[in-house]
Amino acid sequence: MIELALPPNRPLPDLVVRIELQGSRNAGYAIPGVNRVVGVVPGEGARIYTMPGGGWELQFPYAIPPEYLELSQ
Repeated sequence: MIELALPPNRPLPDLVVRIELQGSRNAGYAIPGVNRVVGVVPGEGARIYTMPGGGWELQFPYAIPPEYLELSQ
């Protein structure tokens, strides 16, 4: 919950999105590296905001084709 920055008074989401990385890699899509989520977000006018959360993420620079996505609950 802390890494997702969710309020403590709500349940965890019950949805998992899996991305078939090997299949998309074999199809020629570039897979981004894993990055640590930082709590500092640059804003307009050189302002910097701090946000809760953390954890790890992959930021895809393209829409992931649906054939490489699996939703489960």
